[in-house]
Amino acid sequence: MKEGKDGVVDLSKPKHPDGISNASFDESKGVGTVDIRMTARKVTVETLQDSLKVHGVDTDIWQVDRWSVNDWSVTMGSKKSGTGKAETYMNGQVKVWLKRAEAEPVEHMLKRFIADAKKHAPKYKKIKRVAAKKKSGNILEINMPDIHLGRLSWDDETLRGHYDTKIACQLVRQGTMELCELAEPFKPEKFIFVVGNDFYNVDNFGNATTAGTLQDVDARWHKTFTRGRLLVVNAVDDLRNIAPVEIVVVPGNHDRQSAFTLGEVLSAWYKDAKDIKVNNSPAFRKYVHWGKCLIGYTHGKETKADKMPMLMTQDNKNIWALIQFAEWHVAHIHQMKVQDKGGVRIRHIPSIASVDAWEGQKGYDEVREAQGFVWNNMLGNIARLSWTPGVVR
Repeated sequence: MKEGKDGVVDLSKPKHPDGISNASFDESKGVGTVDIRMTARKVTVETLQDSLKVHGVDTDIWQVDRWSVNDWSVTMGSKKSGTGKAETYMNGQVKVWLKRAEAEPVEHMLKRFIADAKKHAPKYKKIKRVAAKKKSGNILEINMPDIHLGRLSWDDETLRGHYDTKIACQLVRQGTMELCELAEPFKPEKFIFVVGNDFYNVDNFGNATTAGTLQDVDARWHKTFTRGRLLVVNAVDDLRNIAPVEIVVVPGNHDRQSAFTLGEVLSAWYKDAKDIKVNNSPAFRKYVHWGKCLIGYTHGKETKADKMPMLMTQDNKNIWALIQFAEWHVAHIHQMKVQDKGGVRIRHIPSIASVDAWEGQKGYDEVREAQGFVWNNMLGNIARLSWTPGVVR
């Protein structure tokens, strides 16, 4: 395949054992043609599908605009026929005009995802867990923001380790398991599993964030979205074997649309699981109320820390009198930072993701860490758990 002028990919007359074949694709204009002609001596391409296959047309990228099939007879004299006598042959041609395939509208894809999840959602049976002699009053919050699933980082370039979808999934699974083991002595009655917060690195087919910033990625959006959904489902199913789970979906600045889509799919997937709750409201601020504790979640790019205490009180007027321990858990900056404002603690949670090329060039160098928090309904945050991933080189 040769790159021609103005982005035209030229496949002029590639060798074909049975005829003459031509193909060209103009990426800049989003059009292309494929054309093949053969004689009746050996006709192996007779249909539209045959022609597309011979020319290796990627139907995920190109769609057929129109096509034609025609034939005509040619009589050759004895000298040209190769048989020593005059012969009449039938020639055939299949010509196809192509145009770039249009991306499926996101709203259509969302409806399809949800319908598919409802159709194939497993029937979750009630789990008979061993009842504790005395309730602990504890819940475990597992909070790993800024996973940036789909990010592609090269250790030789960043000097901070390789990072891609496969590595990210391994780290999330391992981090979830490690935090659960650390929390075992506290006997949590429920898990809070926080997703979103730039769980995905890009938000569309163009490999860009919600605002349009291009990113280094290792796979197409469809594939990454599906792997992310499987990652969360597997983690939640494992947690459910121990205790009920509440999933809190927090939109980020990289994945606002994808995070909401993931939340809707999870809601459909767990529609029959009575011990799994999915909080996927469109609000940018989410809350979990546990006894005297109130934990707020927001990504942190848009909402300033100075406004968070007042926003928390205004958003929760009906229960504010019951709250003694109030804390915001914020993401975005990929590092741990704690500050107290107006009686409310604002805690930035670090990330387990490695830096990408741009962050490495700018010199960003945060400590990678997964964190979990044990909350007691009467005593507040009684334990902070952490797990540090190793560097993959």
